[in-house]
Amino acid sequence: MSNMKTSIFFSIMVFALMVPLSSFAHAQPNVVPGKYIVILNDDVSPMEFANSKGAVPEFVYEHAVKGFSAQLSPVQVKELAQDSRVKYVEQDQIAHIFQTLPFGIDRIDADSNSLSDIGGTNGPVGTTVVIMDTGIDLDHSDLNVNSAKSVTCFDKSPRKNLQECKPGGDDDNGHGTHVAGTVGAIDDGNGVVGVAPGVDLWSVKVLDNRGSGYFSWIILGVDYVTANAADVDVVNMSLGCGGCTVQAFEDAINASVESGVTYVVAAGNSATNAQNTIPASYDSVITVSALADFDGTYGGQGSPTCRSDVDDTFANFSNYGSVVDVIAPGVCIESTWKDGGYNTISGTSMATPHVAGAMALYLSEFPSKPTSLGEAETLKNNFLTLYSISDTDEKGYTHDGNDEDGIREPLLYVGGDGNQEISDPTKPAAPRNLQAEAGDMEITLTWDAPFDGGEPIGNYHVYNGSDTLLASLEKDEFTFIHTGLNNGQEYSYKVTAENIKGESEPSLVSTTPSATSDPEYDATFTYTGEGGKNADKHLIVTIHLTDAGSNISGTTVEITLSNNQNDSWNGSGTTGGDGKVSFTKKNASTACYTTSVISIAGVTLDPHIVEDSCTPWP
Repeated sequence: MSNMKTSIFFSIMVFALMVPLSSFAHAQPNVVPGKYIVILNDDVSPMEFANSKGAVPEFVYEHAVKGFSAQLSPVQVKELAQDSRVKYVEQDQIAHIFQTLPFGIDRIDADSNSLSDIGGTNGPVGTTVVIMDTGIDLDHSDLNVNSAKSVTCFDKSPRKNLQECKPGGDDDNGHGTHVAGTVGAIDDGNGVVGVAPGVDLWSVKVLDNRGSGYFSWIILGVDYVTANAADVDVVNMSLGCGGCTVQAFEDAINASVESGVTYVVAAGNSATNAQNTIPASYDSVITVSALADFDGTYGGQGSPTCRSDVDDTFANFSNYGSVVDVIAPGVCIESTWKDGGYNTISGTSMATPHVAGAMALYLSEFPSKPTSLGEAETLKNNFLTLYSISDTDEKGYTHDGNDEDGIREPLLYVGGDGNQEISDPTKPAAPRNLQAEAGDMEITLTWDAPFDGGEPIGNYHVYNGSDTLLASLEKDEFTFIHTGLNNGQEYSYKVTAENIKGESEPSLVSTTPSATSDPEYDATFTYTGEGGKNADKHLIVTIHLTDAGSNISGTTVEITLSNNQNDSWNGSGTTGGDGKVSFTKKNASTACYTTSVISIAGVTLDPHIVEDSCTPWP
């Protein structure tokens, strides 16, 4: 493993321990010669820009950040760095994986949480977790993997131009499948069970069969998640790099968090301060250290199994520090493995999915889609308040000298549905999924309930763009119809939620009402003739109007009759009880005629109802 870390890859560590810990402790990150990540201003097209500069993109980013990765010469790098359309250029680096009822699930009492319903009859937890890792065994019988949404975000073919992740995501290493099982292995009486049994799992494969990958690959994975943020709740990222700095990676994660996705990441396995490890040191994520537990319960009486750690202590390999948010079991964790198997390994990689699964449970009960880093921080704090206990609690743990900074992070605990009450409630988050549907002189607003901050929501408030209050609605009302508006004028709205702690930040939306443009009318056209002189006959056009097969009577119809000799004639009439109205063009010359219905019942049709063919006459 140490040889891999000193290769041309700057390895993203997969924080799992399948080899002696010493092989991880002294490896140094490597910058990849000639390989760069270029981040552009938000209004710049990555492909157009790259083409204009003669660069050949390997990976293109459109959602979390705007930019691309490419092999560049020193001259190109200098030129790009001086271009005002470029935010920054940085060298690519490499990351690695950090590596019955499993003891970890038992230790956090997931089996006594009513939402997980382990051993019960509830269906799968109704949230989605992305495993951003070496992939997932897509056919594993113990996992609910959404193969249609699973992707691979790299291609090792020379000069491969990969603008987006491609279908795939199968695991050829095992690490990602192990992580997936801890998050959500199915409660079916076989194999193992996860924290959030049967949760919808997406594989976003960003690491190869060695557990390594470029940050340019991982950023593409984050870009994929951000593009699908409406359907993703949590991302488990049991990978990283000690001593690395990749601004594009942090920017991408921050943007993804602001799109409503929660990232849970591993602290790392170097027994050092996690402030020097990415993404563990990022403020926008939930960072997890590892606990040694050998019997699934508290008290420190378990006998060591696959490692020599002391039961109920801070794992001797785990990173620590003020950036760590929570600790969870990460030693000798049994879970699913590639090729339909099972395996027992250790690492903060194994601790992290316990927290990701717990967050999936939490969001199934308290749905929340943060739109800012501040809202994400509130979500993190409320989650940890509900789903963690102090190390000094009766069910807590001891540090045994392994956590050198002395900061005792709380222990993940979801037993009995967590602590039930949030001890320090806050105002609610902003209403979710605010939508505006424009109609004729009216606009209908709809939204979903946000996280309530720990106190019940009492009211929703609707304001116009000038902050004038339009309505205050009860907690179970999620629709407001604004009438008497001017068609063609744009209207803006703000909707907030309020509890006893205060009023939330607003959700914003704008739209423009318009008249109904095309009623559901069907028209058939018939051409006949009568009389006439000088070889010209009178042309009669009959239009039959129906709606879902029923005749439309007493309705005014306006038409334009034109021919291929540049003549036109307008007419107006009213349909009879049979839904028909006729128009007569006297002494119609020999030509090819077309009829257009301009309006029905005073409503202008745009586009018009036009007869399909040009009808010869006579």
